[in-house]
Amino acid sequence: MSCTEPEHDDRYLRLMVAGAPYAAAHGVTIGVKPHGGLTSSAADLLAVVERIGHEAFQVCWDPGNLVHYGGEPPARGLVELAPHIVAVGLRDHPSRGRHRATATGEMRPRSPRATGSSTSSGCSQSCTSTDSPARAPWRA
Repeated sequence: MSCTEPEHDDRYLRLMVAGAPYAAAHGVTIGVKPHGGLTSSAADLLAVVERIGHEAFQVCWDPGNLVHYGGEPPARGLVELAPHIVAVGLRDHPSRGRHRATATGEMRPRSPRATGSSTSSGCSQSCTSTDSPARAPWRA
């Protein structure tokens, strides 16, 4: 997630600058997703990553959110952003923006116990699977 209210941009950036070293010390990488505001487009994501300037602050690329929040084609800026992508958020439904995607609606998680959902935390199927003996603490 990012900050969607401009009056809070500086606070968000200060928190991420402070949080990235802490995350790194604990083996965690923060993956910011496009959610409007500071991160409406791929160019915005890249600018925020460069401004934070820490290897533990990277991108969760979500092409659907780039269309929804930024109104841009999902691949715009992908080449420049690619070195910073640590996770991908995908969904199987038609987009709500101008750049419509083809979707069958037939994708199901491989395991009936795994949600595979695209959440704001950027968690993938491996984090939300109930098959995993070590569940993420925020999912407990």
